[in-house]
Amino acid sequence: MGVFYACLHSWLGFAVRHANGNSGKTEGRERHHGILKAQAVYEFAAVLDANRINTFSDIPRMYEDSNIKNQILSIPGQKSGISLSYFYMLSGNEDLIKVDRHILHYIELATGKVMPKQQAEQVLQDCVMVLRKDSPDITCRMLDHAMWSYMSSK
Repeated sequence: MGVFYACLHSWLGFAVRHANGNSGKTEGRERHHGILKAQAVYEFAAVLDANRINTFSDIPRMYEDSNIKNQILSIPGQKSGISLSYFYMLSGNEDLIKVDRHILHYIELATGKVMPKQQAEQVLQDCVMVLRKDSPDITCRMLDHAMWSYMSSK
């Protein structure tokens, strides 16, 4: 068992007790698709541990492994794949965009069109390819961050 997973395993009991009312506070009670966010994080970590994804250098193995992806997408609240893409981005993948409400709203404001997430992701990846002709260092992650920052400040 990975060290992170072991720590998360022991912490989850505390988080669940806390969320179930052993504290007078409301922190930690946020649920997402019927389960605690802490439970979803724990299940995500369990998938990583079961597939021997223990270090950053192990993560690229996940990109093409549909079995691992399907295990993560089967976690309640993870079906869209947004959290998985964000995990990849935060772990160093520069070629992805986390298409969330800010990004979709930005595209709608810029184009006047409402797009599904997959189409929006493809359009933005295509935009990066065009922008690289003049700015070869631009990445999808940089574009995502710029758009998200702009929209979140509105």
